[in-house]
Amino acid sequence: VNARILDYDVKSLKILLNGSGEATLKVFVGSIYPDVRDGVFHHGGINPLDVGVGAPYRVTVGGLTSTIMDKNGMLYVPLYLDGQVEVAVEE
Repeated sequence: VNARILDYDVKSLKILLNGSGEATLKVFVGSIYPDVRDGVFHHGGINPLDVGVGAPYRVTVGGLTSTIMDKNGMLYVPLYLDGQVEVAVEE
């Protein structure tokens, strides 16, 4: 995979990738989490799927946008590359 950083700042990253096949973009985003577990305390328990889940990030890959949550300070963006594609990550 070839990568070129197009733009970055504290809240966003835009890169151009070129390659083929499956890949994962891994970005360290930090480990300070807002409490997004509103309502998960039920009968004295916590939903284990919500522990360690942080803030949502807007991820755009080739013009298609989705929301991905970081996990323990890392953001994992699954990709399937078939040539050149622009990827943007925004807080």
